[in-house]
Amino acid sequence: MMMCCWIMVGAAAAVDGGEKAGSSAGTVKSRTFNVLNYGAAGDDKTDNTEAISAFAEKPVVLERSLQVELPNQEHNAIKTSWPAIGCWFPMDCDFQPEGYKQFLDMYAKYSPIKLLTTSIRCKRWMTDPQVHDQMKAAAEYARSLGMGIVLELDWPFARPAFVEKYPDELQGVVGVCEAPLKTTGAVELSRAPLNANYFWDNKGYVAVTGQVLRVWSYRAGTEGVEAVEDITARALVVQANAQSVKVSIPCLAADEGRHVCLMALFYMYQPDLFAPHLTSFEHDVLRQYADVPLAGVCKDEGGFVPSESFAFPDNLWFSPFLAQAYAERRPSHDLTRDLLLMSKGEKGRKAERAAAINHYMELFWKRNAEIETEYYHAIKSVFGKETMVGTHPTWQPLPCQQEVVRNGLDWWGVTRDLAQTDEVAPYGVRTALAKKWHSPLWYNMYYAGSVKPYESELWANVLGGGRINWHPLWPFTPLDKVNCSLPPVAGKLWRADCRIRLLNYISTRPVDCPVAIVFSHPRACNWAEPGFGDSGWGLCDDLWNEGYYADLIPSSEIASGSLKVSEDGYVQYGPQKYALAVFYHPQYERPMAGAFFRQAAATGKTLLYRTGDWTMDFDGNPVEVNTMLPAQMMELAGSASACGTAIISRLKAAGLEPQTGGRGHQRLRGQCRLLDGTVILASGEKDVMGDPILKTIQISGQDVSFDAVGVAAVRLDKEGKLEALAAGGLKRFAVGKTKIELPQRADVALWKDEKGVWQGVLQDYEGEVPADLKAITAHWLRLAVPAPFAPENANGLAAPAAKIKTATASSQYAAEYDAGKANDGILTDDVQNCWASANQQDIGSWWQADLGATTPIPAIQIQFRVLGGGYYFVPKTITFQVSDDGNTWRTVVSKSTNVPAIGSIPNGKPYEYAIKDKGRYVRLLFEDGTDHRVGDIKVVELVEVWVVKADTSAD
Repeated sequence: MMMCCWIMVGAAAAVDGGEKAGSSAGTVKSRTFNVLNYGAAGDDKTDNTEAISAFAEKPVVLERSLQVELPNQEHNAIKTSWPAIGCWFPMDCDFQPEGYKQFLDMYAKYSPIKLLTTSIRCKRWMTDPQVHDQMKAAAEYARSLGMGIVLELDWPFARPAFVEKYPDELQGVVGVCEAPLKTTGAVELSRAPLNANYFWDNKGYVAVTGQVLRVWSYRAGTEGVEAVEDITARALVVQANAQSVKVSIPCLAADEGRHVCLMALFYMYQPDLFAPHLTSFEHDVLRQYADVPLAGVCKDEGGFVPSESFAFPDNLWFSPFLAQAYAERRPSHDLTRDLLLMSKGEKGRKAERAAAINHYMELFWKRNAEIETEYYHAIKSVFGKETMVGTHPTWQPLPCQQEVVRNGLDWWGVTRDLAQTDEVAPYGVRTALAKKWHSPLWYNMYYAGSVKPYESELWANVLGGGRINWHPLWPFTPLDKVNCSLPPVAGKLWRADCRIRLLNYISTRPVDCPVAIVFSHPRACNWAEPGFGDSGWGLCDDLWNEGYYADLIPSSEIASGSLKVSEDGYVQYGPQKYALAVFYHPQYERPMAGAFFRQAAATGKTLLYRTGDWTMDFDGNPVEVNTMLPAQMMELAGSASACGTAIISRLKAAGLEPQTGGRGHQRLRGQCRLLDGTVILASGEKDVMGDPILKTIQISGQDVSFDAVGVAAVRLDKEGKLEALAAGGLKRFAVGKTKIELPQRADVALWKDEKGVWQGVLQDYEGEVPADLKAITAHWLRLAVPAPFAPENANGLAAPAAKIKTATASSQYAAEYDAGKANDGILTDDVQNCWASANQQDIGSWWQADLGATTPIPAIQIQFRVLGGGYYFVPKTITFQVSDDGNTWRTVVSKSTNVPAIGSIPNGKPYEYAIKDKGRYVRLLFEDGTDHRVGDIKVVELVEVWVVKADTSAD
């Protein structure tokens, strides 16, 4: 039900002796709707409530939400509370005449979303005039509905224009391969490029040319190669094109005991990261859209080629422009020669190799961050300083080896207006980015194959200081149906999000994380080190699990000045001052990192710990850890778990109370605190709309009592008086002399503006403002929630299915992989949410369902296991049988090979098999087992099975 916005004019009672609101009644300067950014806020099209208040006698409709100016945001480009954010991936259907209206209309009606981060997912390029015109029309239409489009205008979506204009500025990839030489004859080596099609139906990251970069000869040993010779001139080029580079090496007697190494250079269909015209090209693309009324522009998952199989050191980045940058950084070094050193290692040059990798990777991630920063400023210059810049810079959500390969863990070095991550990014990363970008909240772009996992993510995020950036159901919903069907996540879930958004109006600081884990950025990026890709997120996760929230920060933030020692002596990042800091594996650090911690130790305000050795600095020089780091810095030894236990013990001894612990989605009920003193209670364990909160807590010696639903948050001032309040389904509240008792439950938010005047919001509430609320302030706005919505098929994937009474199977891998998991209606990438046969019992295994009565069975649909973006543990063939009694079976389909190839990319559609029979029981028989094996695990897995109903009309 759409609610009206009323400005209640009149005197207001003081709260605990606070200022009266009557002196400035009718003026609500703190509530800026930012129409220019996020769409119309009301039917009078004004952009602030000061103008709206002039129409106090006439109700004003609020379309979606309001932007509240928050205090203490002097460092933040965006100084208002943030609305709900969702994702839109325009497909071909959206590019039909006015095709965008269906998606936008549904989201306007059924969701609270006000910003849509938008990336095209079909065969279209941003430089196409038709794309420009359609997105302009969509942005204008979205604005008329009160929504804003944040459009991805990144270079990957304009590659043909760049390749045509700058064909000599493409990204190069060096593939390394070797073979033993012989004393006579010839040796042939060949290398094919590693391609990836990350951009769906558009032309992927494919090789366009191939050539020989270098051919080396050397002796191989356990400590690396030695006696290196450049034999490029001796090599005969057999083939050099986009498909393969092949050479033949005539062998000599002197080659005995030696190896040959081919470095094949492939130029890819993408701009070089170091291309001279890359940033100006991006600016040109932005200018093409300068006339489009966008709320923002986004650069999503920046970095190099997103290929799962690309890995150092057998694949390395190279281009003439990168080589030039490397030579400028290291004048006495040639990158081509150093690539061999970095890839293979050389006897007696361990320190030189480490230094080469350190410089190469730092050059790489800094360039990524530089491009991001230039893009940020270009967006502001073209579209205005109020334009939002998103979205998340993360590709692999974990700061791991694959992310090192893509962007060098540049996440903390990029520039955004809001902290954003995706998928299962560690909470310590989310909160650290909120500190870096001075963001009161973080947003995590989350997706799953069914609605249920979103519920856990929604409530768990609250206790971590964040919100969901709503991604459509994926990967199991067909892309061509994501935007051309009913909303993928709707009903109570989005209404619950509206209840949680009450916190956005009173929360001015991010969640309090008293621990900093500062990991060595060079070590995490150095593949010569056993800890390659180890950023310490496991230790960080262990601390979060116990309720001791920690920020994960790279050591490069010391050099940037973002991680500093505060004036009063604490290690500080953004607004966060730390009680304890861990220097995680400081290998390869520069001396300035040691100086930083020595400075912090001088005051003794932050407890300092170290894990791991420090024997070599960034340039490969030997160091003595005890001379580099302060004596007060205590060493932690053992596993990450043991280190976490020691840290927690020290924090407990210091009297630091934990917040609600748990890993990711486990935190569905509990309490957290923000840096401004706000205490938040949240509970969404049993009901997606929130569970009852009937509780009294103590804050600074004061009893604070709540009777609410879902969320309850409060902030007191230094005198213990109420400063801010937000609660879902509030019935009663009490602190000191302030007591609120409502005749019916209401979603309420109360706060003081910059003048100390109380402001309030009532959400989804009919009737007069209750007397106890009127007594606090006359300034009340009414806020709407989306229309109720109950999709006929919440998964939006399978045809209407006959109900399965029970499911059984020949065996199961473990208790949590029981047969019932394949008909529980849940589609998710949870590795345990499937049926799996017992290990090594895949051949002849079966899964069967009892429909309860003899039923016509026109077809069966199956969703197979998807992990890491590809199909796995898929049976070679499937035989389908039906039975009337569960004993006598008749085969209706024998050994169907209509199954996905192992590792193939899913299109989201279930596999369907025509049965055209009837029976009470159906059996899926896997006579040939599976061809897939991971280690010694060989099983058949099914995520979900639907027995299609004969009548496919909606229930």
